[in-house]
Amino acid sequence: MTRKISPYSSFHHRLGQFDRDTLVAVLSSREDISEAQANKIIDQIEDTRDTVLQRAKRIQQETQKRLNAIKEQAQKQAVETKKAVSGAAGYLTQLLFLWRLQL
Repeated sequence: MTRKISPYSSFHHRLGQFDRDTLVAVLSSREDISEAQANKIIDQIEDTRDTVLQRAKRIQQETQKRLNAIKEQAQKQAVETKKAVSGAAGYLTQLLFLWRLQL
């Protein structure tokens, strides 16, 4: 059985896959970028990545919270509907009984 991975988990995994040392080496291999500048660029990228991941997590949590509230409301409505149907069935049974008595 395959486990379904949430979009957030997949997103988090993909953003976390880059290798800092490789990126620093690639950037600093350019003549116009020093290793210190490359590290600064990577720091900015990591900060942005972390901010995006935090926002994505908050969105996922809020979405789950709303989904849970909708499920709870649907369950309450189902219970109320069941009560209403049960009450209507009882009322109809009484009417049928009274109607039969009149025959």
